[in-house]
Amino acid sequence: MTTTIGTHDGIGSTIEVLQTELPGLETQQQTLEKELAAVTTRLEAVRTALRSLQALSPAPAARPAAPATADEKPAAEPTAEQAARFAEAAAYSEAHAGRAVMVLSGGSVVFETGQNGHDLSEPNALWSGTKTFSCALYAFAHEEGSLELDDVAADTLAEWADDARKLGVWANADYPR
Repeated sequence: MTTTIGTHDGIGSTIEVLQTELPGLETQQQTLEKELAAVTTRLEAVRTALRSLQALSPAPAARPAAPATADEKPAAEPTAEQAARFAEAAAYSEAHAGRAVMVLSGGSVVFETGQNGHDLSEPNALWSGTKTFSCALYAFAHEEGSLELDDVAADTLAEWADDARKLGVWANADYPR
């Protein structure tokens, strides 16, 4: 005598098996997606590092820099360890939406790379970063005696001298004109 399992029983048991298997497969999929994302990020970093190192070998394309002062030593070629660190920094920068990395040594560019579609020959909009650079330049100019902290900007910037809107711009807002 043979026992016949009805179609309904076969489908029901298959549903139970698949429902039991589903959570495990979903967990495995999530784990694999995280691993894939990590591998993809590392792959991009390695590709960037490789491109950067290849750009350094045999000779990096360096832009002319200002002549070295008596205090500065001419830039030496970066060591393999330095080049690897520069490339690692560039990879990090690129992975975090950076636009460029430049390393100066002895007044010369020893490493530079554009990233994420940024062309090094094109100007870069700094937006609020301009304030930081302006403050640093202002401090250097003051330190070398090119200007005083209470100078009116138009007295230093000849282009501003004939612009009535800029005649009252000075570093210290409390400074009376």
